[in-house]
Amino acid sequence: MARPTEKLLRNELVNSKFSFLGNGTKKLSEIYELTKLQFGHLCDDKYLCIENCKGGAKNPEWYHVVRGSLNSLKSKNIGISKVTNRGDWLFTQRI
Repeated sequence: MARPTEKLLRNELVNSKFSFLGNGTKKLSEIYELTKLQFGHLCDDKYLCIENCKGGAKNPEWYHVVRGSLNSLKSKNIGISKVTNRGDWLFTQRI
C-alpha cells in the first residue's frame, strides 16, 4: 500500500499533467530528475520499491509513482505518449 507521500506525488503529477516538463521528447531518467526538482519534498530516495511491492526493485518507490502516472495519463489522449519501450516519452501541448 502506498504511503501518503506517494499518493500526494501521484496527485501532483496527474493534476499537473507533467506540464512542468514542457514539450518535446524526454528520457525517463530526465523525467525523474525534473520531477525531483519540482517535487523534491515528495521524492523519498530512502523508501525503496522493494519495501512496498512484492517483486520490487531497489529503486526509490517514487520512480514507480512517476511511471504509473505517465501510463495512466497516456491513455487519456492529453498529449502524453510513450515513444519507445526504452523509456522515451513525448509531451505535446497539454492544458
